[in-house]
Amino acid sequence: MDIRKSMEKKRVANAVELLKKGPGKSDVHFSEHMTGNNLSYLDLIEGLDQPTISKLSEILGVTKSAVTMKIAEFEKKGYVIKRVSEKDKRVKYLELSESMKAIYKAYEAIDEDIYREIEEKYSVEAVSNFCEILDFISDKIIESVED
Repeated sequence: MDIRKSMEKKRVANAVELLKKGPGKSDVHFSEHMTGNNLSYLDLIEGLDQPTISKLSEILGVTKSAVTMKIAEFEKKGYVIKRVSEKDKRVKYLELSESMKAIYKAYEAIDEDIYREIEEKYSVEAVSNFCEILDFISDKIIESVED
């Protein structure tokens, strides 16, 4: 099992930690208004291949207008940009802004430090067991959301 893949499912915790460090860590200044809901949207945008408002709407089970409003809020705050598809000019893909990408890169570096420490401290078997447990928990969370 790959610790990186298993830990990727837990990246929201690192984002919260980084965001709580406060202003000055990036070009985007966060406040108490960065909610878990907002982080979930940003994680989906970062994690999906060519996300669109329609795709987010479908995954989240909410209306396109609700997603459109959230994306407009993110655009205004400088978190997200829309990129027009080269193949179909009617399609707009969502992506994190450069400043938001920098934040994600920073907490991915935190993740990598953790992965290295785990791999150095624990046996391959222990890491494999840990990954299996993390994957089980993540799968159960996903199942409960889909029901």
